[in-house]
Amino acid sequence: HECYTSLECIALSPPPTLSPGAAAAGRRYITTVVVEDDLVSRLSLRSLQLLRVRAVEALLLCRQPKWQVLLFLGVFRRLSPSEDILRQYFFLNPFSAEATVILERNRHLFDSGAMQPALRLAGHVYQLLSKGT
Repeated sequence: HECYTSLECIALSPPPTLSPGAAAAGRRYITTVVVEDDLVSRLSLRSLQLLRVRAVEALLLCRQPKWQVLLFLGVFRRLSPSEDILRQYFFLNPFSAEATVILERNRHLFDSGAMQPALRLAGHVYQLLSKGT
């Protein structure tokens, strides 16, 4: 705005709340700083909807009892650095014919209403990372 030519704002790990147009409009005077993998700056209704869909899919495609997944996931992760081995042991391939049938049969579980629009962080966004990452 013309009245506030020297206005500057620094937002520290805010949630994404702006439309793409509004986020771009603030680039002149807003700087957003996100620390590492902070959850808040990635949290929105849309991201929660997508997380729900992925969680339901993982539960449906899990071949092992859920208690085994919870109990042994940490042990297998320490023994094997390969995520592929864990996925093959615990889950069906989501592109297999068997998985397709399971997901189609349970399609109603994925309905969480209208998909919310993707929201953005304001202005220029910078992510702070520790030296090791």
